[in-house]
Amino acid sequence: MEKRGGKREGAGRKRGALNAATIGVRELARQHTQVAINALVELVANPESPQRAIAANSLLDRGYGKPKIMNDADLEPIILRLKSGELTATDCALEIAQAGAALPKIVEMLAMKELGIETPEYRVIDTEKLELLYQIGSEEMAAKEAALVGRGVILEQQINEAKAARHHEKTAS
Repeated sequence: MEKRGGKREGAGRKRGALNAATIGVRELARQHTQVAINALVELVANPESPQRAIAANSLLDRGYGKPKIMNDADLEPIILRLKSGELTATDCALEIAQAGAALPKIVEMLAMKELGIETPEYRVIDTEKLELLYQIGSEEMAAKEAALVGRGVILEQQINEAKAARHHEKTAS
């Protein structure tokens, strides 16, 4: 008997395939690519534009792809080399950028200080205070994680005790 309806192997639109409406919209949008890029370039060139950073980021994403998201474990060896003095902040920033990752704010600020760049957005910073704030933040995060784990353990114990009590009631009756 032939099976009708339901999920069948190989049925339906293939993953990633676009439907007719999406294809049409994509083609219309692509006809305006140059105008859109020019608008982004105008925003970037205008120092008064509040959308300047967003436009610059959009241009970079289209030209080079979005930055790879690296977790702390990926960045740790590079940061350790920075802390040990093996790398300067600028070299550390370059190494992270070459990996295609977004630059951690602390590395960006240290590199800016090292290069002597001071803008209203990036004022010269006291690296000792910044390191202390980072350390305090890390300790607070560890304490919060430990508290969550502790609450989870207590909750699990309470659930197990309730199950045991129910089981005891059932066996007693």
